This record gives sequence, structure tokens and C-alpha cells, in this order.
Amino acid sequence: MTSLKGKKILVTIQELENKEHRGIAFYTKSLILALNKAEAEIWLLVSMDFKKLKFKNYNENFKNSTISTFVSDYLTKGVVKNPPLKIKSRRNKLIKIINYLKIIFFGKSYNPSNSLKVIFSNKRENPYLKLERTSYLRYVEGFYLAPNIYENCLFASLLPLNNQIKIDKGNFDAIISSAPLNLHLNKKSKNKILVQTIHDLIPLEYEPKKLMVNSFSRMLKSCVFSNNIYVSGFSRNKFKYYMNPKFANLRNIKNNFLKDTVITQPPTLLFEENDNQIIYDNILSSINIKNKLPLKPFKYFLFNASIDSRKNVFLLVNAYQNSNLQKNGISLVITGKLKKDEYSLKLKKIINNNPGIILTDYISETLKSTLYLNASYLLSPSIIEGFGIPVLDACCLGLPCVASDCSSHKEIKELYDFDSYLELFSPESEMQWTNVFLNRGYINILDPEQKRLNRIRRYKEMSNKILETFSNQLSRFYSEL
Repeated sequence: MTSLKGKKILVTIQELENKEHRGIAFYTKSLILALNKAEAEIWLLVSMDFKKLKFKNYNENFKNSTISTFVSDYLTKGVVKNPPLKIKSRRNKLIKIINYLKIIFFGKSYNPSNSLKVIFSNKRENPYLKLERTSYLRYVEGFYLAPNIYENCLFASLLPLNNQIKIDKGNFDAIISSAPLNLHLNKKSKNKILVQTIHDLIPLEYEPKKLMVNSFSRMLKSCVFSNNIYVSGFSRNKFKYYMNPKFANLRNIKNNFLKDTVITQPPTLLFEENDNQIIYDNILSSINIKNKLPLKPFKYFLFNASIDSRKNVFLLVNAYQNSNLQKNGISLVITGKLKKDEYSLKLKKIINNNPGIILTDYISETLKSTLYLNASYLLSPSIIEGFGIPVLDACCLGLPCVASDCSSHKEIKELYDFDSYLELFSPESEMQWTNVFLNRGYINILDPEQKRLNRIRRYKEMSNKILETFSNQLSRFYSEL
């Protein structure tokens, strides 16, 4: 592995600030872990407003420790991020309007004069490091606070003039985004390295919304002028197809030093060191939903993803009903939270009328890992995917998986020995997925405890292997820049 020791790297963490952690948030945690493994010094770009905190008459240690606590608490609780044009508080309305007007006419730049760098100095006894949600903070050297930077990036991308949000690299060697941002290094940043991560181009390809398409396309345009990481070859090909023809000459003439790479993202499940089987049984039995089948190990299919039309949940629910497996005590477990849209309301009616379909709502990482560990199959009938983390998690665990034959799932199938665990079917055929339930619903596990132990051992082995690969890819890519 090429060591990144001595390199100071700033990582954007927009998704880690959200109330719920989803795919990109898990990628960001993996990125932090991989950079730590490569011995880099990691700083996080945080959008929390620090200006109300006053520590003028206190020493630096007190200031660093206290602000670090505020940041940790902010990341632990998470925030529900409203669209930038939606301003709820009357008190903040005027301030935000003035800020937006400045962006419209002048753009905005973040630098040490209007930002704050804080060393994470109180890690030894910091209680937030013991929480599942923020355990990644133990690998972090400090925080670069730039109030509302992610909101401003989004707002700027909505403007027809595409005014850029600029950032001073300061004494960082590189900035790595966890997802595309309308963010640029200013002209003062010498030997500049900006790396953007591109997960997918789904906002352009499925259920497009005019405002979102305009915003996302401008974020992608920013990526034309940065070095890029892609989570799949499929995403890289799409990006080059959509963006390069228009900007090819400009890129070749002025930016021929730019590079890109495809990385292998690590899995996301968490298992305790003691692998206590009784604990896993107790966690599973805690899912007790009124008028639903009791959840038993290896007696259920698992769907783990957000609930929207792209994930093709209706096909799954209808196929399960067609199979009539509920009469045999076999359930379909759906994680994720229903929204208030028409799609979710229709789905809710079907779920409420079927005792075999269990909707867990948003779940903890411990419960998610337990559900994977005891499932008979993981199902992922997505119409389109940027990568497919649930499928990756299942294959690493040795949990049989049936997924749609979209390009990103085909890429996963080609990794390691994953073709032994992954079957692909059309996301259009309800009949095929009904047969999946009928032909795979009756699994007889002679030694459930040993089965779970084998899965955990395999998962830890695969997880370490992929993380090592990820770290190698990341450090090699950086050394080439």
C-alpha cells in the first residue's frame, strides 16, 4: 500500500449530517476508514454554524474541546435538511435572503477568515465515540467548519448562471467529496487537488424533476474539472457519455492532468466481537408487530432499501402475495420508512392487509445486521442502481441474494466468488419473482447457530479484504495525482 502518512485530507460529509444514514453516508464512513488505514490525517468539512459560540477569553484547549463536543452532538442528532429555497424560521429568513443574494451576484468563497478549524482534542473520554452512529469520529483529526456550505452549494447549482461555491484549500493537501458538489478550489490554492465521488446519474435517468435535473447536471459539470472517483464502472461510463462530449475540448486543453478511478466500496454491516448467538436471537424476536407473523430465523426474505418506485417494491409485494407463502409461516421483511406520497400510501394498504409482510420502518445498524444474519434470502429487484450496497453486503455475508439484472448488480456478481451467491432476474417479470419465492421459500437449516457463525466469519474476512483493496486503490490514486 502507498502510505498517505503526512497528508492532510479534508472530506465532505453532507450525508453524515442527515437525520438518517443511507448509502452515501456508509460510503463516507468507509472513505474515512480507508484513509485512516492509509495513515492520512483526516479532517471533516462540517456545515454547522459556529458563529454563535463565544470563547474569546478561554484558552485554545478549552475552545477545541467544547466546539468538538458541539460538532459531535450535531452529527449524532442529525438534521432534516430542507430545500434551500424553503425557509421556515422568520428570524433566519432575512439573513438567508441576503446570503442568497450575495451568491447570486458575487458567488461565495470559504476560507480561513470566514471558517474555523478545530482540532478534535477530547477523544480519550468522548462519549460520542462510543455511539454506533458517530464511531467513525475516532479516526478524525479535526473539523473545518464552514456554515451552510452544503446548502449554499445546492442553492448555487439551482441558479442559471451556476455561480460557484469556492473553497480555499488552506494547508490541506486534498479535498475529497463524498458525493458531487458544486464546489471549486479558488485560484489561490496552489498544487490543488480536488477529488469528487460520483455514485450514479439516476436523477437524470429515472423520475426526473426539472429543478433536480438542472441542479444535478450543474454539479456533474463541476466534476468535469476535478479528479473523480466512481463507485462502479457503470457510473463512470454514464458520466463520460453524458458530460465529456460537450466539455471534451475544454477538458483536454486545460485539464489534461485530471484522472479518475473506479473503486470497490466496502460492505456496511456491523457485528459484535463476541458473536453471541443468544443476543442475535433476542434482537430478532424483539420485532413483534401486531397482526403479523412471528419472525423466525431463516423463515423470511429480506428487502433492505429506501421505499420508492425505483426500488420496485410493488413488484416484490405482489410476487410474495402470489406465492401465498404466508400460509407456511414465511415472511417478507421490508426495512425503510414509508413516505407520504401516493406510492407509499398504496403500498401501506397492501402491507396492512397481509400478515406475512413486515414493515420495520427505519432501523438501527445492529438490527439491520441481525436481519441479514438470519434471512434466508436478500431480494433487490431495483429498476436502476448506481451500485447496490445491500447486494454487496449479502454476498460478503454469504447470504443468497436474488437481484435485478441491472448493470451495477452485474458488476457485483463478477467480484470475488459472488457469482455463487447472486442470481439475477429481470425487474419487469412478476412471474419470475413469484417463482423466486416459491422455489426458495423452504430452506431447512440443520444447525442455525453454526450457519450464523459461518456467515459472520466469512463477512469479517471479506470485509477486511475489500477494505484493504479500497485503501490500496485510494492511496494509489492519490499518489498518481
